[in-house]
Amino acid sequence: MIRIATGLGIAFVCLAGCSPAPSGDGSAPVVPHTSAEKQLEKALFGGRSRARLIDARGARIGEVLAWQGRGGVLIQVRSRGLPAGAHGVHVHTAGDCRDVGVFRASGGHVAGDGGPHGLLHPGGTHAGDLPNIHAHNDGTARADYFSVLLSLSDLTDADGAALIIHAMPDDYQSQPIGGAGARIACAAFSPRS
Repeated sequence: MIRIATGLGIAFVCLAGCSPAPSGDGSAPVVPHTSAEKQLEKALFGGRSRARLIDARGARIGEVLAWQGRGGVLIQVRSRGLPAGAHGVHVHTAGDCRDVGVFRASGGHVAGDGGPHGLLHPGGTHAGDLPNIHAHNDGTARADYFSVLLSLSDLTDADGAALIIHAMPDDYQSQPIGGAGARIACAAFSPRS
């Protein structure tokens, strides 16, 4: 698998017949989705979900949109009011931003098949790891991400999911969160009914 990064996001492109990539440690390849998950993805194709992005005071500062594509999910972040500079972005396991200011109720990163944190970690990456977002001097930021490691059903399962923006940039390798620091913004995706 080859990962192509751009200034605004990341696209995961599958080459060589889309065969699973080796795990990196010589063990069996990691297959991101089961046959049942692929069927659910087909059923959700074109489906979307929207989440309000709030800051550490609970004020709305933007929105996050997610669309199910063929073989992955497109996530678009539109924000205002972020501190200027780069910020780590991760998808967390629970759609809960009620503990404003700390956002710990969102749980840890969506891990998929496990493994370490970091897009550049030699042992692989969590499904919830995304590239940094870069806020302009006026606090506005926009990023588009496409990930084959996530699906809309991951974001809207029984407990939802949350997109978290951190205070510092993610270095893509350090454990457990790439040195990204405090959680400063949260967008909770609701479970599908």
